[in-house]
Amino acid sequence: MGKATFMKNIFIAGLACAFASLVTFSVDAQTMNRGDNLVTAGISFGSGLGNFDASSSSPGFSLAYELGYYNLDGPGVLGLGAYLGYKSFSHSGDMGNSAFTQDWKYTIIGFRANYHYMGLKNLPKLDPYGGLMISYNAVNYTFNSADGLTDPSGDYNGSLGLSLYA
Repeated sequence: MGKATFMKNIFIAGLACAFASLVTFSVDAQTMNRGDNLVTAGISFGSGLGNFDASSSSPGFSLAYELGYYNLDGPGVLGLGAYLGYKSFSHSGDMGNSAFTQDWKYTIIGFRANYHYMGLKNLPKLDPYGGLMISYNAVNYTFNSADGLTDPSGDYNGSLGLSLYA
């Protein structure tokens, strides 16, 4: 790792620590029970596409609903629900003397099944859970060029997805 990269990483870590010290929040978690309804909203930053060279990207937005559906032996609760997520990326570039833009808009629609473990008697407000989501990942892709360039990258299609999480 070069000195410039090291210094950049130190600066980013320091900035993150400074920001974290300014932000305070409280969490009042509770366990999931049969018949409970849970709605969560989320926002995330960064890219889920590794080294993708995006000129810009939106935050990731998500909305989820879950119903505490069934008490399981073990102890735990099975939760069933739905998920909706959105993220977009944009890239501008040149091919020869011709400028172009590419835009990707991802929408994820999913069905989730979660297992909420209720065996931690010493931590009654902690809700450890894990789950599985089956989703359809819809992609809306556009390529624009004032010079009439054709898209060199081909088609982008939606796909089915499978996610495990904890």
